[in-house]
Amino acid sequence: MKIYEKDLLEINFGNNKFDIISIWHVLEHVQKPEEYIKKIYSLLKNNGKLLIEVPNFNAWTRKLTGKYWLGLDLEYHLYFFTPESLSTLLKKYGFKIDFVRTFSLEYSTFTSVQSLISWITKTDHFFSSIFKKKAVKV
Repeated sequence: MKIYEKDLLEINFGNNKFDIISIWHVLEHVQKPEEYIKKIYSLLKNNGKLLIEVPNFNAWTRKLTGKYWLGLDLEYHLYFFTPESLSTLLKKYGFKIDFVRTFSLEYSTFTSVQSLISWITKTDHFFSSIFKKKAVKV
């Protein structure tokens, strides 16, 4: 396995094509999401699959908790997607959507609980900030 320490848009994979590409909570962080989707499509084999997860801007917790929704993360998130806007973007570059889910046990549960706690207490994301601090300390 080869690990690249470059931005995907800067990597030349030659004629290599991939069966599966996954991007988990990446697309909302990049300057040019359309360029990434375009490049990923070009890197997939015929019938290749893209597995993608982004925060759902249409989430019930975002609608309820507003500015306290953990998925906003305005310090790091440059773009926000709904299932519809993400599907439209993917189709624009040739992707066929097999299925869409708006819940993931590992992400949705934590985001919902943290957003609700922040909304009720009118505080910043206490639990999330603890994890960020621990992640930085090595």
